Amino acid sequence: MGDPRFRETVIFLVRHDASGAFGLIVNKPLGEMPLAELLRRFEAGGKAEGGEKVLIHYGGPVQPELGFVLHTVEGGFTPQKPLAPGYGMSPFADMLRAMGQGRRPAKALFILGYAGWGPGQLEGELSRGGWETAPADEDILFGPDPGTKWERAMERRTRTL
Repeated sequence: MGDPRFRETVIFLVRHDASGAFGLIVNKPLGEMPLAELLRRFEAGGKAEGGEKVLIHYGGPVQPELGFVLHTVEGGFTPQKPLAPGYGMSPFADMLRAMGQGRRPAKALFILGYAGWGPGQLEGELSRGGWETAPADEDILFGPDPGTKWERAMERRTRTL
């Protein structure tokens, strides 16, 4: 992949169909923000206790002002968009509102922006060897060290999409 924005990125592919593809980069952290500040900025209500911080990730170059939360699905937390079994995606503000009320999934990534491809674009990049593929893996997606996600994903790579 020649584009430096995608060098050694791990992307969770949310949608891939005839209209194109949509994915979230999961291994490029931007930094932490206090949950209380995020609740205020997104007017999500609720309160944060104990100075909790949320790690924000760079999700891709498209619409970096948009916030998504990729998360596990369990314990009665219903995502706005169910994804692969066990995973869901919700808007930033919805997740923050739930967190302010003490509800949250076990694991979540807060992501700004996304990666997008037009019709046939991702298929072309795959056929030219621009990407490797690997099955979704909770330990890679939500693991504690973003710096090792790419290496761990490469160990699990396949060519089946």
